[in-house]
Amino acid sequence: MKFFPEGGQRTRILTLEEIARLLTACTAHSRPFVLLALNTGVRRGEILGLTWDRIDLAAGVLTLTHTKNGKGRRIPMNDLVREMLRALPRSGPYVFGGDRPYGAIKTAWRAACRPASLNGVRFHDLRHTAATYMVLGGADLATVKELLGHSDIALTLR
Repeated sequence: MKFFPEGGQRTRILTLEEIARLLTACTAHSRPFVLLALNTGVRRGEILGLTWDRIDLAAGVLTLTHTKNGKGRRIPMNDLVREMLRALPRSGPYVFGGDRPYGAIKTAWRAACRPASLNGVRFHDLRHTAATYMVLGGADLATVKELLGHSDIALTLR
């Protein structure tokens, strides 16, 4: 029997030392994206489409409505994310971009990875890193599944 090749899915988890190098290499522009991804596990598109009316700093919750699977979800914020969001200027409805959301962050991402010596690291790897550290911190897989918006626990297990 011939087997189909596996999808070649790779999982890259950043070490604490790599995270520190990345954050040091980030500019004031790119650091909020990276902090939000590392501390919540939200997708790049969810970050880019985030609006101020979906952020409740008092309750410490982000409400995502435009998600990959179309189902909204509420994401708790830690103190680091709250303070970072409080410090950002409010120049329009979008958290990142003001009146219009940013289309991409490729240039800023590459500019942060290069001096941090992180070759081949994708922005999506921050999502994998966040999930891994959630589990290492004691979160159960069902909770991580819900926070990441996975439709199937098999994705979370991977």
